[in-house]
Amino acid sequence: MSSKITYRQQYTRCGKERCRKCKEGVGHGPYWYAYWSENGRTVSKYIGIRLPSNIEIEREGAEYARDRNAATLAARQYTNTDKVTPYATGIGSEHPDTLPLQSDTQVLRIFVLGQFRVERWQSNEWSAPVNRTWHRRRARALLGCLLGNPGRRLGREQVMEALWPDLDMESAANRLNGAVHELRQILEPELARPAASRMLRLERDVLALADRTSIWVDADAFETLLNEAHSLEVRQGSESSLYQGTRAAKVEQLLEEAASLYRGDYLLEELYSEWAAPRREALRRSWIGLLLELAELREARGTLTSAMEPLNQLLATDPTDETAVQRLMLLLTRLDRRGEALNTYLRLVARLQRNYDSEPLPETRELYEKLRQGQFSKSPKLFTPAAHGDREVSLLAKTNLLPLSSLPLQVLASWVVTIKVHLSDVRENLSLCVRSWTL
Repeated sequence: MSSKITYRQQYTRCGKERCRKCKEGVGHGPYWYAYWSENGRTVSKYIGIRLPSNIEIEREGAEYARDRNAATLAARQYTNTDKVTPYATGIGSEHPDTLPLQSDTQVLRIFVLGQFRVERWQSNEWSAPVNRTWHRRRARALLGCLLGNPGRRLGREQVMEALWPDLDMESAANRLNGAVHELRQILEPELARPAASRMLRLERDVLALADRTSIWVDADAFETLLNEAHSLEVRQGSESSLYQGTRAAKVEQLLEEAASLYRGDYLLEELYSEWAAPRREALRRSWIGLLLELAELREARGTLTSAMEPLNQLLATDPTDETAVQRLMLLLTRLDRRGEALNTYLRLVARLQRNYDSEPLPETRELYEKLRQGQFSKSPKLFTPAAHGDREVSLLAKTNLLPLSSLPLQVLASWVVTIKVHLSDVRENLSLCVRSWTL
């Protein structure tokens, strides 16, 4: 497949509650991005406000930069069902009093998926900070940096290197001291002495946030719910069909709770900060795996229309995800909507050709030809394993994951929740069904 690089401008949203550019306008920018396709997945890289002079500008696709609702429009193109949003919420526009895995000992709630937000428990209700300190970027950056590290701990020098790599040591230290003071004002406005802080401690040049007994974080709860679902799936393989059905329902419930927490990508206001990128990418991959798993579970119990919802949510954020496109085509065909299934493929072809000068994967083209020729059975057993010689497409490749050997340990740990560890026969069947899509 061709890997031609194209360039286009787009606006971004910082996620700050009081940002007028995001709230009333189209956001910040426009900024230039480079786009190309790898194994059927769209890859992008931030360039900057201006393109280097030696880059030949290709302006195709510029309309996306002006369209504030591109994600929603993309979702509508894939299905004529009700309007979907890019991210599953399930808990309304406001955060409720009780969230998944929340305990009575927690006095702070921090939301990093979508809009960056802090809430404190006071006067028997959750409320956002009223002081203006929260809107100072260095305090927010320090909080995000600590939350993104194991144990919520990081050395002072590591923090300075991550947040202010271009400053000399003295200037960076002054900024860090100011950020620590401001963050304590946000987390503990009643604090009289810094040494008495329970939320942000300094232990031998190591900054440490309070643990989960005091601070609830949506990203941590998201990962915990996925881990619980994964644990149930592993135990399910050796049980009777009755218990398997019960566990499958529980797995689906856990995944739906996790989906309700994913209101957007991790720390969007730190979109161009290198320290935030690994966890953002890992969480997004987990979210993608979650949506594909939800679709599979709903399909298994026969709710085909409901199974399309998570696929549409995924395609709303990445219209060229071919795993989701393939599954959506199959579901539409099973619902006697073969014309929509074929049009779904044709839109994918046009989008890949227009934006990336590439074409769908061979498996997607093969699926389209089978559906076009009517080679399809409506049997509930959708996937029938079949051998296709030496041509193999691994499950990891079809879910757009990178080679495991090239990834840091932190990313690998978070991926555990998105990769199903089945018994050997189940793993083989799934891998084969992805290779062939035999109908």
